[in-house]
Amino acid sequence: MIDMQNTQPTYALSLKKVGINDLILPIAIVQENTDLQHTIANISVATSLDENHKGTHMSRLIESILSSCEKIEQDTLKNIAENLLIRLDAKNAYISFDFPYFIEKKSPHTQKIAPVSYSCKLTYQINENKHSYSYTLKIPVMTLCPCSKAISQYGAHSQRAFIDLSVTINEHIHFEKLIKIAENTASSPIYTLLKREDEKCITEQAYDNPTFVEDVARNLAQEIHKLKEIHSFTLSVESIESIHNHNAFASIDSSSFL
Repeated sequence: MIDMQNTQPTYALSLKKVGINDLILPIAIVQENTDLQHTIANISVATSLDENHKGTHMSRLIESILSSCEKIEQDTLKNIAENLLIRLDAKNAYISFDFPYFIEKKSPHTQKIAPVSYSCKLTYQINENKHSYSYTLKIPVMTLCPCSKAISQYGAHSQRAFIDLSVTINEHIHFEKLIKIAENTASSPIYTLLKREDEKCITEQAYDNPTFVEDVARNLAQEIHKLKEIHSFTLSVESIESIHNHNAFASIDSSSFL
């Protein structure tokens, strides 16, 4: 059969990325405790295409992904990307896995266990022999307004907030470690299952630890900067305000430490 992909294109122009988006597959992630967590990923995969090829072989992209989905660990994405360079005779490769990741958490007083979901993304790129590996996480937390606490007789307004954290890594680091660090910079973590005694505990904890989004952003940046596993980072904190008709946010990146 004729291989149309290997014929000459009408215009001899190289393409930076050619591939597939929205490939939905079951995957298994190696957790911090070495157990496997089964989840569902939205996958993008692409390679560069030179000026002498009309198209890429899409089936080879999918085959490379399928061969690795049963166990995603430290070097999985790197191995997929390097394999794609060989199979498709490409110079550059890009892979991302976007998925919900679950951590079982105990409520603070009654110790009830329930999973909390976090949006996570793994991205690996090879560009002209330069390798880049990054994690992106969306972490829900609770903030309690220091200003409201200072000026109110009866309490302070609190709300759910979201930390968007993206890190480029020097070496492997588990999601659990980054999530725990992030949660500790807010007024309180959030939980899926709470009894009345737990609600009392959390609201009092948050009241004793008020934070602006500015505080959370600065506190987390300081902690991430200390990690030897992290090469660079960007982060943003957005508070879903409970008494305003708008949200508040703060952002910072690793350039603040240069």
